[in-house]
Amino acid sequence: MTRLDVIGNVSRDVTRYPDDRGGVRLGGAALFVALAAARAGRPAAPVCVLGEDLAHVPRARGLDAIDWSACGEAEGTSTRFDLRYDRLGELIDVRTDYGVAEGLTDHVLAHVERHPNGQYHVCCRRPLEAAVVLHRLVHHGATFSVDFFLPSTEEMLPAAAPWLSRVSTVLSTRPSTGSSNPSPIRRPCRKSW
Repeated sequence: MTRLDVIGNVSRDVTRYPDDRGGVRLGGAALFVALAAARAGRPAAPVCVLGEDLAHVPRARGLDAIDWSACGEAEGTSTRFDLRYDRLGELIDVRTDYGVAEGLTDHVLAHVERHPNGQYHVCCRRPLEAAVVLHRLVHHGATFSVDFFLPSTEEMLPAAAPWLSRVSTVLSTRPSTGSSNPSPIRRPCRKSW
């Protein structure tokens, strides 16, 4: 079975609640999609950039089903999301530091040049320049799917629109709530462009 190369972020997510709950955990769409694919029996590799603070992640227990060979490392810190929730578990504030993921687009383009016939899933989120990446995938005739994070869809969807007719699947992701199941919910979107 062909490996699924998942383009996006692996992050450090810091959650805060008014009653002092919260903590630090791994996050990022590339991690969640690659892990879900691997658990379903599909070889998967995040195409991401990790900083020194998350350089240990590829060796972490429980993540050994993922192929980390497409992961780049750089000096500096990884993407970090500070997520603040209200008492009802609704997300009320997000602060982001992309860190070394500012180099994600360049890392992805180099990876696609080395693997032009790969199968890809593109997590269309900042700081990735999704239009540049999608253009390159179409140029190589690669098979790919995409997903959009609803809060940034208004910005990302128009940028990606010229290449969406070549996409095999489009998914949307809503922000997680503070529930006991923080995983993103993915739903197919109808093509309306």
